Amino acid sequence: MLFRSADVTFSFGSSTDLAEQVADGAPGDVLATADETSMGIAEDAGVTGDVQTFATNVLTIVVPKGNPAGIKGLDDLDGTTWVRCADEVPCGKVALAVLDDNGITAEPASLEEDVRATLDKVISGEADAGLVYATDAVAAGDDVEAIAIPGADKELTSYFAATLDQSGDSALAADWVSWIMSEQGQSILRDAGFGQP
Repeated sequence: MLFRSADVTFSFGSSTDLAEQVADGAPGDVLATADETSMGIAEDAGVTGDVQTFATNVLTIVVPKGNPAGIKGLDDLDGTTWVRCADEVPCGKVALAVLDDNGITAEPASLEEDVRATLDKVISGEADAGLVYATDAVAAGDDVEAIAIPGADKELTSYFAATLDQSGDSALAADWVSWIMSEQGQSILRDAGFGQP
């Protein structure tokens, strides 16, 4: 399948915030969210086309380069300065579930507004560790080290995409979603650390 070329402008934020914005009529062509609940906000407002699952992700631990606190797993978070996303955002919900699955009761030093803020605390050295998605660890490159969480795939995060009724070009919006689902789009997502839908 051939896709036409287009300039794309992204707007990033928590899935919940973005879904609420488009539900309130904010301009946009495609909405992508990191959880089904957030996409449901836009669906309930009647502003989406068909919703498709386009990728998955898992939670991982990131530590500053060199891992100065010597963290090897979730059990080592107790007694360290670690951070995670706030409870109400998708990465926070997943973190709560993963911590509960593993019987971890250590309290974070702070709850961040989104996964980017969580990662930034680790990169800056303000935190010994953070719970972020595997893709965020890949994106951070050499600034952090990633420590896999055994069994984290039990709390797999799925990503959803849908065209928006307020799109200025619904055909192009549909093409964008089709491209994400294509082999080329999926290959790019794999390289970024995402799993298959």
